[in-house]
Amino acid sequence: MSQVAINWCICQGTIPIPGAKNQAQAEQNIGAIGWQLDSGEVA
Repeated sequence: MSQVAINWCICQGTIPIPGAKNQAQAEQNIGAIGWQLDSGEVA
């Protein structure tokens, strides 16, 4: 879910600054990069 939220922010043209309390969360957040929601999903 966090990857979708971060990716949605990126699709909106913003630069999200997600927090991570541990390495596992940081690795999960990085998973938001390298793909893009389509226009219907962004809407």
